[in-house]
Amino acid sequence: MNDNTLKSIPKNLVPENYLTLANDARVERDKQIKLLLEQRKLPASGWCEPMIEHCISELALLDSNNFPTRCGMGEREGRIVCDLVRRRHYNFSHGIGRSGNLTDAQPKAAGSTIMANLTNSLVRDWIRTIGIPSCGHAIVVPLATGMTVMLTLRAIHASRSAARYVLWSRVDQQSCFKSIIAAGLTPIAIDTANPTFATDLVAFAKHINQLGADAICCVLSTTSCFAPRSSD
Repeated sequence: MNDNTLKSIPKNLVPENYLTLANDARVERDKQIKLLLEQRKLPASGWCEPMIEHCISELALLDSNNFPTRCGMGEREGRIVCDLVRRRHYNFSHGIGRSGNLTDAQPKAAGSTIMANLTNSLVRDWIRTIGIPSCGHAIVVPLATGMTVMLTLRAIHASRSAARYVLWSRVDQQSCFKSIIAAGLTPIAIDTANPTFATDLVAFAKHINQLGADAICCVLSTTSCFAPRSSD
């Protein structure tokens, strides 16, 4: 509700002084959302869950599938048959991007477009704050481990087209291995050093010297997972 709506509430429904206090809180919520959209940075103070859900709901109502007086008939309309799915996704149904480009605006979903761009900006701000201030762009996409690693390897290979090997600090987990194969590269598995399963840096140096740095696309490690492990 905006100021005009609140001012139109009859006094016999709620005392005016109570309504004034409630409106002050609403103004503060709107101010926080406005600041978030303007700065596109993580708030200095975290939001409570009701505030987060309020913001998400406001954005969802900007999508055409949630318009109160419209029934979309096009083939690209967002429709949700299962109410459980609708609640799970906070009434969003259009997705992001357009015509294969994830960063393009979604014509029928202003709220989804804002949500996607805002999410990317917040992730970029987070990356900068944890020690990578030079990060220029970030994009969040719904990919699992293997597909993410595969796409990353393809991106690296684009700038190192002569390289065909990936030195992989072995872990008994298939996603890493499959992603190398799917990227069209050749994995070189290097066993970890016992008893702590630490990366065998001597073995890595040996393989780099044998194969040549130009022939190696990258080194794929798994720091801080698959315990017990020591830091790389």
